[in-house]
Amino acid sequence: NDDSNVYLIMCEHGNRRVSLMGPDGTKASLATHFHNKKLNSPNDLILDRKGNVYFTDPPYGLNGLENDPERELDFNGIYKINAQTLSKKIDQLKNYETTKKKSGLNSVA
Repeated sequence: NDDSNVYLIMCEHGNRRVSLMGPDGTKASLATHFHNKKLNSPNDLILDRKGNVYFTDPPYGLNGLENDPERELDFNGIYKINAQTLSKKIDQLKNYETTKKKSGLNSVA
């Protein structure tokens, strides 16, 4: 199997984001905030046939759950990352991975 074009989309409770990881392990954020407020703790996600990503954002990763002082959103949401945004981020990550191999860069902005 050739995994050179495999990208993993994941929910990160502790980092409070949805991220994309490329074949070489480089990660980039897909979602971190909603209306300038930090996500609670993204939990589950699914992709539809069109490539859109849907994810839940409960407070499970926050120590105090709904009452946690670091919680910025006052609701538990379900969000959508559209397929075009995902495709652009994959292209950015591919370009970064190519540049990194040439220059020795270590992180994604």
